[in-house]
Amino acid sequence: MSYGLRIKDLKTKDFFLSFVFLSFIFLSYPALGQPSGIKKSPQDDSLAMSLIERFEHTYPQGSIYFKNIDTKNFIDNIKRRIIAPYKFCQGFGAQFCGPAVLIANTLIAENPVGYVQLMIDFYNHGEAVYFNGKDSIRLAPDEQTRSYAGRILEGAKEPEVKKRIKKGREYVENSELLSENDADQLILLCVKYRYPGLFGRGTFQRGDATRKLSFGATMFGQFTQIISDFFGLKYTAKGVSIHDFLPSNKKVWAALQEACAQNKTVYLMVDGNYFRKHSEFVSWGSHFFRLFAIRDNGKTIDFDMWDYGYRRWVIGYNRERFFDALTAYLIVHNEQ
Repeated sequence: MSYGLRIKDLKTKDFFLSFVFLSFIFLSYPALGQPSGIKKSPQDDSLAMSLIERFEHTYPQGSIYFKNIDTKNFIDNIKRRIIAPYKFCQGFGAQFCGPAVLIANTLIAENPVGYVQLMIDFYNHGEAVYFNGKDSIRLAPDEQTRSYAGRILEGAKEPEVKKRIKKGREYVENSELLSENDADQLILLCVKYRYPGLFGRGTFQRGDATRKLSFGATMFGQFTQIISDFFGLKYTAKGVSIHDFLPSNKKVWAALQEACAQNKTVYLMVDGNYFRKHSEFVSWGSHFFRLFAIRDNGKTIDFDMWDYGYRRWVIGYNRERFFDALTAYLIVHNEQ
């Protein structure tokens, strides 16, 4: 990658429609979507690896649709994702946490064969169709969006981001940088093009990757839409955006503990301004991550979480601060 872009600004033409999605966050609403989805079988990883290796021996010297991706980087990136899906990183300061947590945990980890075929189709045709077990979903990014893949930088040259990455060295050592993985960039951009955020599809320009208004930013409405529409999954979601109206801690705690005990997929949306004490990279607005387990110590809690391409236990987190930060939770149902 000889040059790069950083996320800067947005167009606001779709603001009104996106604002309707935002209104969902003020509601508590029942299960939506389809209960099917794709369930991983034991041989899926080897099948996915065979598929990308077969492609490796037949691919042309470059994609005519994604002209800025390096083919070797693209293939190697996909191979590493099959082996280590949870090292998928949304980029530091890039605001891709919403689609990234779903791509890593629901697409790559659960359906590696579908993921690889999706990526090969993107490379060969500039668009792809994903079958989620019930519906076929077409992802067809425009030429401008396709040109961004392979060009995203972390923004590490900017003093603020540089400082945050230094403080968060543990993340960098345990995950992979988005700027170094062309396939990860491609899938993030293509998913975000179909499911635009609050300010529409936007555009990339040279500038600061940490600006608050980002192409990658995802509100709760878009997050739930990706789960129900793209992945065809049934879920239960509850949440509000004003802390005073948060459901009682006891009910929230019971729901999270029960879901984790049943090995259901749990996603949390938190207020970054409250949660940033833990994560140096969450500095504003909303942040999504996956919750695997949670336990109560009285005034503190411990929880097993995933974000930024890194799964780890957070020990001794202030219980009150956790519930102040929590604005919504979503539980994916496992039944077929």
